This record gives sequence, C-alpha cells and structure tokens, in this order.
Amino acid sequence: MRIRSKLLLAITVPVGLLVLQIALVTYFVRELQEAVTFIAETHKTIEDAFTANDLVSELRAEAKRLPQSFVADRATGDEGLGAFREIFDNLEQRIRSITAAATRETAQDSQIALERVFSGLPAELARTEAALSVDTVDMDTLLERAIFLDASLVNVASALTDLSRDLRVQLQAAVDREREIHNRPVIAGIAIGGLSVLMLLIFTWLVVDRNFVMRLTDLSKAMLSIAGGDLRTVLPVAKGGDEVDEMTRTVETFRVTAEERNRLLEERAEAAERLEMEVAERTAELETANQFKTRFLATASHDLRQPLHALNLFIGQLRDGPAPDERRRLEEKISEAAASTNELFDALLDMSKLEAGVLETNVSSFPISTVLDRIEATFATAAANKDLQLRVVPSGYWVRSDLILLERILLNLVSNAISATSEGGVLVGCRLRGDSARIDVCDTGPGIPSEMQEEIFKEFVSFAPAAQNRSESLGLGLSIVDRLAQLLDHKLELVSTPAHGTRFSLSLSVADTRDPGPEPSTSFEPLEGRRVLVVENDALVRDSMAGTFRSWGCDVTLAEGVYDTVEAVTIGGVPDLVVTDYRLDGGQTGLDAIAEVHRIAGQKVPAFLVTAETGAERLRDAADSGFPILQKPVTPIALRALSSQLLKDA
Repeated sequence: MRIRSKLLLAITVPVGLLVLQIALVTYFVRELQEAVTFIAETHKTIEDAFTANDLVSELRAEAKRLPQSFVADRATGDEGLGAFREIFDNLEQRIRSITAAATRETAQDSQIALERVFSGLPAELARTEAALSVDTVDMDTLLERAIFLDASLVNVASALTDLSRDLRVQLQAAVDREREIHNRPVIAGIAIGGLSVLMLLIFTWLVVDRNFVMRLTDLSKAMLSIAGGDLRTVLPVAKGGDEVDEMTRTVETFRVTAEERNRLLEERAEAAERLEMEVAERTAELETANQFKTRFLATASHDLRQPLHALNLFIGQLRDGPAPDERRRLEEKISEAAASTNELFDALLDMSKLEAGVLETNVSSFPISTVLDRIEATFATAAANKDLQLRVVPSGYWVRSDLILLERILLNLVSNAISATSEGGVLVGCRLRGDSARIDVCDTGPGIPSEMQEEIFKEFVSFAPAAQNRSESLGLGLSIVDRLAQLLDHKLELVSTPAHGTRFSLSLSVADTRDPGPEPSTSFEPLEGRRVLVVENDALVRDSMAGTFRSWGCDVTLAEGVYDTVEAVTIGGVPDLVVTDYRLDGGQTGLDAIAEVHRIAGQKVPAFLVTAETGAERLRDAADSGFPILQKPVTPIALRALSSQLLKDA
C-alpha cells in the first residue's frame, strides 16, 4: 500500500472513529439532558404536591372552624367560608398544575387517582355553600358539612401523599438512569479514543477531554452529591449556551432550590423552638403574676377590713350618745380610719392610672423648700412617736417637676424610711450634683439585701416588716415611686447596706428662680344658689352627694340614669353644673347623660365625672372624653374645688 494510502487510511480510521465517538457522545448527552430535565420537572411536581398538602391542612383547619364561626355570628361565618373558598381556589390551581405534568414516566396512576378524588371536592363545597346560604343554619347541618368536607380533604391529602411517594421513587430512578447514561459516553470515549490516541492525542486531550468529558464528570459528581443529600457543592455555571451549560444551570437551580428549602425548614424549626421558649417564659410570667394577684387580694382584703372594722366600732360608739369629749375623740378616730382607707384606695388608683397611661403631669418651677417643709410637717409626729430623729435640711434651690407628684414620691420614700427604722433617724435633703438637683432620703434602718434591691420596685413586693403606710403593706409604695419617677423623667437610685441603712436618691432638673410658674388659686367660687344635677345609680352615694352640695347652699336635682336626666332637665330646667358617675345602669355611662343635657340645653354645660373605675380601658375611655374626672372616694374639699373651678371658668 502506498504511503499516501496508508497515511490516508491512518487519517481516515481515527477521523471516522472520532466522528463515531462524537455522534455517540452527542446521543448520550441528549439522553442525559432529557434525564436531568425530567429530574427537574419531577422535583417541581413534588414541590407542588407538598404545597398542595399544606393547603389541604389549612382547608381542614378552616372546615373545623366553620361551625364555631357560624355559631358566633353570621358575619364571622361568612368571613370563614370566604377564607375557605380562597384557599380552595389556590389548591385547585396546584392540583391542575400537578395533573398537567403527566409526561413520560410520571406517576400517571397516582395522578388519575388524585383527579378522581379531587373531582368530588368542588361538589362538596358547593353543597356546603348552599347549606350555609340560608338565613338560619342548623348546627347539625354545620357539623355534617364540616365532616364531609374534612373526609374529602383527607382523601385528597392521601392521594397527594401517594403521588409524592411515587414521584420520589421515579426521581431516584431518574437519577440512577442519569448515572447509567453518563457512564456510557465515558466507556465509549475510552474504547474508541484508545484506537486513535496515537494520531489525535493532542486533539482528543484538548477538545474532548478538557472541554466536554471533564465538565460532564464534574456535573455527574455534583448530581451524585446532591442525590446523597450534600447541597454544599456549588456548580460553576458558564455563560455559554450548549447542552452541558444548560444541564449545569438546571442542576444548580435544583441545588439552590433544595438548599433554600432546607434553610427555610431549619428556620421554621428554630422559630418553633423560639416560640415554645417564649410561651414557656410567658406562662412562667403569668404564673408569677397570678401569685402576685393572689397575695395582693389577700393583703388588700385584710387592709381594707382593718379601717372598716374600726369605723363600724366607732360609729356604734357614737350611736350610744357619748360625752362631748369622747364624741370629739371618736370623730377624730373616724376621720383617721377614713383617711387610712383613702390612702389605700389612692395607692390602688395611682397604679391604675399609671397602667392606663392617663396620669397627666403639670411641670412647673418651684422652690424645693415647699415640698421639704410639707414633708417635715407631715412626719414630725410619726418620727417622734418612734423616738426617731427626723432631720430635713433646708434648701434654697428651685427645681422643675410636678409639685404634687414629686410630693407623692417623697411622701412614700419618707414613710417607708420611718416605717423601716427602729432607732436612729431619717435625713432628708437636697444638694446639687452637676446640672441636676439630687434629693436624698437616708435612714438608719436594717437596710435592704442586694438580692431584694430590684424586687422591691415590683408590684405587691414589700420588704418593710411592719409598714405603717397602707400602700406599703400592699407592696405598692415603691412601685408607684418608680413609675412616677419614670413618668417625670427623674432618675431614681438606691444605695443600701444591710445593718447600716438605706439611701434613696431622686435627680431632677434645676430651675431658673426667675421662672416660678403660675401660682395656684386657693379661693373657691361661691356655690350658693347654683343648680347642680347629680346623676348616680347608687342610692347611698347619690344621697351623700346631694347632702354635700346642699350643705354648700346648692339647689340639687337627682337622677338615677340617662332617662331620669332627660326628665329632670326637661322639667326642672338646665342646671349650672352636672356631676355624674361614669358607669350607669343598662350599659350606659355618664358621658351619655352629659350628652343629653347638652342636647336639651343647646349649649355646653360645665360637667365632670366621678367614678370608682380602676380598669385601664375604662380609665382611658373616660380620660379621652375631655371631661374632668374625680376618683372615688372623693373628699369634700376636692369635690368643692373642682365644682368651683368649672363654674368660675364657665
């Protein structure tokens, strides 16, 4: 054979083999691409099946809630049925997507079973909607329709589960098939390429091995890793458009989707764990609050009974007609018992106002000596009775605060100090600390252990062994102090050493002495001849209010509710002042009575509310009305002061 023929033959054989190899590889690549595409489509169908299963669970939950919704009221039931219909429409779209994916070797039997089971569900829903469209829905009908819907949904869920199982089996079979297909071009490439390796070694190495086989090998390894559950291998996605690149992008999309799904599942599990921890913490808090409540009710019951018991005995002694001196003594004791009761109610009212957020501040500038002098006058006798030295250091500083609330804070602190101190004394003073004035209340009492120094500011926690202050015996005093300090933006500090004493410090802004603020008025508007309408549903309270206003020379008209108010104003004329309880009979309020008076009068009439409400929501409603509010029990001087002020402003 000529050299030329040999050369031609030598070239023709490897070239032919190379062409054959390329044809075989192309065929295998096409099959591999189809296998990967099938894997992606199957995975998408599985995801749709999982989503449909979740929707079935939501529909079952809504079906179980339908009877309760229609029993509650028609609107709630219709709203629940609408939500059921919306979820059902979403499920129907998912089922259509699943059944439309019946390609090649997909689980056609399971899909046919799913179509058959789901086909009856719209009819069940239609019958349910028809049964619930009547004006009066029978409870048995509700339960029957809910049971039928739930049974149909259980069948759909079962069919979805079977379909998901079959699809997962087919997905594994597709992966195995892909492995088999991939091994074919490798074996063929090795067998055929070995025959042409002498003449086309460089060409085969550069073109076939580097640009094709290695990419398929990397893709195969990545797919095997993904099939084994390892989603950490990131595939290098090239910008090219050949089949290998498309397969790589498809597999990478599958990997990213699976990884994102796993991440979401982990986040959901972590969220569920956090929720369980929060529920456990909240449960512990509620148990603690319930213990506090139980202790508070027991203490409040005891402390309320004490002064009331004394009142009953003192009143009984007055009925026996004692001598004048003894009568005066009993009257003083009755006043002390009433003041003790008022003190307890004031503490409870302060906490209610703070909880409701309706306690308003009136910040002004005033000399701190005004408060310190009152403190000294208030507690001088109590300190002397315990053989304690009460020292109030004079101060000429001016401060900015709410005078009444600041005095309330210091009254609680000094009362606590005197109650806790058995020997030594109590020191109260004010000094400058930088740009602030610091008020110190120091005592030589037993001190407060470090582990109790945070607890004592909580509600219903009392450390004093024998509190004289009623609010302290309830454990409300320091809680009120802490809340008021926060409301006024004053810094409250506690320094205490067991067996050596305690210091409470309150820091507040120093004021310019040239800005004293408005002087409070101390004069009362005369009430003689004024017409006052008292609206109160409690006969005893109504009689006491009428007697108090009549003692001031007022012409008093009484009403028990809104209807009596309209009758009284229509017959007796428009009053000069309306005083009404907040809560009246029949679900009505004093605001309704005031509105009727304004309607009949055709103008605004001075009015205010007197209430025993302590609930946060009702206090906020009353405060939002814009009318002044007095909390029961009300002292006569407070009642007269507000009445005079409203009549004067009118």
